Amino acid sequence: IDPETARKLAGRSKTWYRLLTDPESGALLSLGRTRYTPTKQMRDYLVLRDGTCRWEGCNRQATHCEIDHTEAWEFGGPTDCDNLSHVCPKHHRMKHQTTWTAKQLPGGVIRWTSPDGRSYVTEPDVALPMPATWRYDEPGGSGPPDPNPATAPPPLPAAPPPTEPNRPPPF
Repeated sequence: IDPETARKLAGRSKTWYRLLTDPESGALLSLGRTRYTPTKQMRDYLVLRDGTCRWEGCNRQATHCEIDHTEAWEFGGPTDCDNLSHVCPKHHRMKHQTTWTAKQLPGGVIRWTSPDGRSYVTEPDVALPMPATWRYDEPGGSGPPDPNPATAPPPLPAAPPPTEPNRPPPF
């Protein structure tokens, strides 16, 4: 919009809230620090991306997990898809009640570090296509999938049955 229209819309407001939306769908992509709870669009995207609990070796379905701020909200972590993931209640408690740590990397990859310093990396269940219009703030940003069936990617194949991890669980 042009500067004059922006001034008219802004009026005399002294408070501004940052709301980042997808330019095509208008879906809210990031709430920053304005709200703790993710939107329905964000929750739907995270279920598709994560598939299961993001703890190494856990196969509990994301629909039966809790959404966790990887960088804790109380320590400045934003409510956006790059800082949220599904963790089952057991592993959610372990993350917050022990010295396990998690860092979310670009593309939804999470690096878990155990109390003794060993690292475990978990990949998202599905690598959803990320058009450039979904990226925001920093490289690797994410948002909800395309709600328009005409331009949405084709459906994903059924997930294979869970397999035994190729290494012992980290606990």
